[in-house]
Amino acid sequence: MTSARSATEWSTWGAHARIVVTDPDALSSASNLIRGYLAAADAAVNRDRADAEIRSLDEGPNTVTPMFARFLTDALAAARTTEGALDPTASAPAPQSWRSITVDGTEVTLPAGVELDLTATARASSADHCASTTAELLGCGVLVALGGDIATAGTTPPAAGRSRSRTCRATPPVRCRSRRVRPSRPPAPSSRCIPTRSRCGGP
Repeated sequence: MTSARSATEWSTWGAHARIVVTDPDALSSASNLIRGYLAAADAAVNRDRADAEIRSLDEGPNTVTPMFARFLTDALAAARTTEGALDPTASAPAPQSWRSITVDGTEVTLPAGVELDLTATARASSADHCASTTAELLGCGVLVALGGDIATAGTTPPAAGRSRSRTCRATPPVRCRSRRVRPSRPPAPSSRCIPTRSRCGGP
């Protein structure tokens, strides 16, 4: 006997999106939450949109949304982990200019001549946040897959004959996968090496 699960899928950001939840009754709510988050994420970091938040930033201090601050924080963490292989800038006056970018709450400070491009990390960051937030709000196990970026969170129902479940916790490691080498932007699939956050268990 296996535990009940439910899933839905669609296309977004030029990639195949899939949600799996351990509580079938929570699927509709999970889908609505995640679709809404991804729509907001597109408005925040899609450089192909003239109205995107990322296009509005200037040299010096900028006040940004909490969502954008999260995306940039994740991108800078990936840049540090990969020693700049995942560079969060679209243009910069010098190599390693990303090291001078700062995030303090919702204030982002950009050095002169630096423009941001968070394509390489935005999709993985979205999957991670969607899984953890949805699992916390709905109280079930959640898997979110955006193309090749997969995140899980929540509790896993015990398998037949077992009485124990595991609670997944977010972990910070970033893994670089070298099979993707050309950059692209949302809604196209993300590029270069993709940071993937992994958690225990999951649906």
